[in-house]
Amino acid sequence: MWNNKDVFAELFPNSKSNLRETVRHSVQLVLMNSHFTVNKPLPYMTNMIEVGGLHIPDTLNPLPDPLKRFMDEAATGVIYFCMGSTLKLNDLELDKKLSIINALKKSSMRIVIKWDDEATLNELTPNSKFYVSNWLPQNEILAHPNVRAYVTHGGILSTTEAIFYGIPIVGMPIFTDQRHNIKTFVDLGIAVQVDYDKLSVESLSDAIKRVTGDKKFIENVKELSKRYRDRPMTPVKTAQYWVEYVMRYKKQDFMISPATSLNLVEYFNWDVYLTFLVLFLFGAYCNWKIFKWSVKKVCGNIQITSIQDHLIHI
Repeated sequence: MWNNKDVFAELFPNSKSNLRETVRHSVQLVLMNSHFTVNKPLPYMTNMIEVGGLHIPDTLNPLPDPLKRFMDEAATGVIYFCMGSTLKLNDLELDKKLSIINALKKSSMRIVIKWDDEATLNELTPNSKFYVSNWLPQNEILAHPNVRAYVTHGGILSTTEAIFYGIPIVGMPIFTDQRHNIKTFVDLGIAVQVDYDKLSVESLSDAIKRVTGDKKFIENVKELSKRYRDRPMTPVKTAQYWVEYVMRYKKQDFMISPATSLNLVEYFNWDVYLTFLVLFLFGAYCNWKIFKWSVKKVCGNIQITSIQDHLIHI
């Protein structure tokens, strides 16, 4: 993992403030890889702009001929399997890799698979239903009309592409944000999660059958894809507009929230809450004193009346 402080120091060697202070007080614009149709509406500040799907190209390259022909001729459809560029299949346990391979073999569909594990490669290459490569043009594959499901680790970039092209997801999260991402998509009705720790041929095979066999998944993801794409400008043009907007004006802090200059006490209104607490406690104390005085007064009067009655009888 990158050390953010080291990267900041390398990019801005003459900065008078550290990374934390710069982020807190000097950031004019934040471009966020999110969209409210997926991540739910949130009350963002004026300088926080959603540009989810920024990495997705506006135009696609044609698929290379062997892959294109393989996918075009898939009468029953294609399953795309890819665990991202960060995770190396060599790092997975052998039984997990064999479970993945055997589960994919059970499917009646053709499989396009990114596979870089030499030890198990011979399990795939003799099979004509597999197209195997250690690198694949992911956007072009997901855009192909014959793709029926995408088996993925659940990284934000990969799942964003699946939503953009309207492909149901079989999520097999392993680390970092992947579990949260897949849970979000399961809740949206566009994905099925497979527990990696309990991964078996049956669990993965059943998940693929659910996603490809239930029309609800494809209907949900197609509807979500329409909402995700429906914007006044593309993510790239949106980012370009706001970057240029900030650069057009000399005053550099007009989009920064005043809340960034507040301390914790002011930001969370602890001083206001403390004032109300003191007033409440003072009121409670006064009421308690009045109550004690009233009880003492009433009890004293009762005692004097009792003594007077006793003297009269004597």
